[in-house]
Amino acid sequence: MNAIIRAIDAENERIMSSGRSGTSLEQSSSEYSASTTISPSSSHIKHSRSSTTSSAAAFTSHINFTGAKQRSRANTNRNKLLKRRNDLMPLIQLDVNSFDLFELKPVTEYGFYMKNFGSTNSRQVATQCNEDNLTVDIQTDEIESVEKWSQHPAEGAVSCGGIRHVEAGSGESDKISQIKSIFGGDSGRFVQFIRYSSRLIDVMLTEASVWGETVNGQNSDIRVCENYTRYNKNLDLHYTKDRQIVSCDYVAGVIIISMSPKSSTDGDKLEKFDENGLITIWKSANEHQPHKILVCDGTPKVHCYSAKKEILFLGTDEGCVLAYDLKEPSSMHYITEETIVFRFPTYTTGWMKNVHQSPIVALDAIGKLQKSNQIFSVDESGLICVWVVVEMLSNVDDDVGLVPYGNIKLVPSLTTHTSKNKNDDVMATCAVCPDTNTFFIGTDTGEVRSRSRDRHMKIYSDASHVCDVINISFNPFISWLMLVGYGNGTVSLFNIKLANPVMTWCLEANKMKYSSWSNCRPSVFFSFDSDNFLHTFDLMAIDTSPAVSDRIQRPVATICMNKNKKHTTDLMLAYEDGMIESHRVVASFCHWTATTGNDEKQQFIQLLTSFAR
Repeated sequence: MNAIIRAIDAENERIMSSGRSGTSLEQSSSEYSASTTISPSSSHIKHSRSSTTSSAAAFTSHINFTGAKQRSRANTNRNKLLKRRNDLMPLIQLDVNSFDLFELKPVTEYGFYMKNFGSTNSRQVATQCNEDNLTVDIQTDEIESVEKWSQHPAEGAVSCGGIRHVEAGSGESDKISQIKSIFGGDSGRFVQFIRYSSRLIDVMLTEASVWGETVNGQNSDIRVCENYTRYNKNLDLHYTKDRQIVSCDYVAGVIIISMSPKSSTDGDKLEKFDENGLITIWKSANEHQPHKILVCDGTPKVHCYSAKKEILFLGTDEGCVLAYDLKEPSSMHYITEETIVFRFPTYTTGWMKNVHQSPIVALDAIGKLQKSNQIFSVDESGLICVWVVVEMLSNVDDDVGLVPYGNIKLVPSLTTHTSKNKNDDVMATCAVCPDTNTFFIGTDTGEVRSRSRDRHMKIYSDASHVCDVINISFNPFISWLMLVGYGNGTVSLFNIKLANPVMTWCLEANKMKYSSWSNCRPSVFFSFDSDNFLHTFDLMAIDTSPAVSDRIQRPVATICMNKNKKHTTDLMLAYEDGMIESHRVVASFCHWTATTGNDEKQQFIQLLTSFAR
């Protein structure tokens, strides 16, 4: 290509040079034609000159091939650009994005007050200079003074205070001054110690009063239990009548009972909160009336309680996750004429989008709540939401889910789905999180799906069980051992390293309601079916069937276990008539009493290894 361009340039130069020589020839020929005598030779010269002139005139215009090629290429690119522009214009829409370069929130009433008056320390002082001694009595004694502080508006329950002083010169310090001098630099650790020790003493006194000596009428009818304590003896509580018990929990001496809204006929007159779900919290030492009463919209499904933080988390059938701060004063809630306090949620997630839209089936803490400050919730569609529990330090917050002066809120941290694909219509029934990374979700097809935070999934199933997974329980002593209860009355034992169960027990019941490992022994677990049978398994004694099966006479709505204890096992039975009983399991199912071998865990692992073979 470069050679062609060089040839074209040489040709243009040759033509231009020939044109200049032709012009000079024309001038000479015109001078020569002015002569009168023309010879044949001169005519020949004239003819040659005219031909040369005409040829030179034919090559005087010059063609620029380089410019033409550039213009052709520019036109081609322009046409391509216009065509691309016409194709993209219907597909592109400009978006408007606005942001604040500087945001300054309005100052609060308390902040405005402290800005104007907080830096001053005003004192009212009176002096005597003996100029008014004729009209005013002279005071010779020292004046007793009291220093106080106050703030308005009050931030919390305390709005004023200060240090009291006795008469000057007495030499004795006030008791309040002594206490403050002792714990002045404590930074709140003494208050935390008092709170923790008071709860510990409360639990110890409760244990001594409830499980002291067996009295008449306290012997349990269940063979695996030795005695029991009955709660809710006063069944005439009007706010608990005509309600069905949905779930129960027993944590650190606190009993939590969730009840559905009242079932009333058309002729019954509904009172306040009859159409709301109800949650009653009982103290183990008080058997006659609940310690706190909570209300919610819809029907409560599952709950999670933190004893140290005194916070209750609740999941409803409307897809809402509620948080109750039990430390709030009663003045923030509804008080009836009988001085019964009905507490409302401190925070609700019902206003959020892109979270739960179906009933909540599982709600629990991730690890220990006081360390992780995280909980998780799972709804029927299989959506997993991880929430961060935030304790507010200020009463000013624009979150619409937080009540005025509330101090607890939930912030979504992670959202993931357990479905295999978009067309997967599997419904979740239960879920647990044994560690801080992996979630195990039971489905209505008999599968247990394991989903980690990095979206890794594994499925555990038994081809013979195509029914609901009722509950999942992990062994507190052997972390890789999983117990699964099915809706057809079957219980399966899984090793989470394997997809198929290690052992399966068919209890010939219509439905399994509850299955859970013991909190004292690694080889003992309890199961409760729809036929009102409580099955106690001791795999170290017999591995083919339950060691003891007890039929409970009254229909039981739900059952749970106090998993916080380490040396005793307490089973909480909530009956359909509203009665609540806590039964203590006999010592033989709580302590390892084998004659050979002291480590039950190692022997149980060897037994499981023989099952796998």
